[in-house]
Amino acid sequence: MEDQKKIKVKNELGLEEEKEINPLLEDVKKWGNWVLEEAKKEIGKFYPEDEDGSIPVGYIWARTIPCQNPSCDAQIPLMRQFWLAKKNNKKISLYPFVEGKKVKFKIVGDGYEEMPKGFDPSKGTVSRAIATCPVCGYTVDDKTTRKLFQEGKSGPRFH
Repeated sequence: MEDQKKIKVKNELGLEEEKEINPLLEDVKKWGNWVLEEAKKEIGKFYPEDEDGSIPVGYIWARTIPCQNPSCDAQIPLMRQFWLAKKNNKKISLYPFVEGKKVKFKIVGDGYEEMPKGFDPSKGTVSRAIATCPVCGYTVDDKTTRKLFQEGKSGPRFH
């Protein structure tokens, strides 16, 4: 191919050899990296690094209400179900777990940690405005859930 250029590089043994490079491929890499760096400058603040240094590529957003059990007062994430992918060959979900009085999530399923026994991702924390607290098990009735929204006591939660 006449568009190929040759450059001299050192191989594993330290010997110099010629290697063909594709200018189109090199330009695609160069401009792809430029777009990535510009995107990081503009929207990187919306994707802060996790504790382990990895950068998330997306978030799950859910409304929350405070648990109405006076001894609990946790924030209940209102999610009808926890599936992220539910196909015959790929089943992945969020798994809610409690740490202290906080509900946290991890990804489980195919390619991740095994789904815990007894966990049903199709059962979330809310159905027909009736919410169940994952921390203490308290049930918030539909009228109270609606009232909390009307009073502005609901909030957002990003996972």
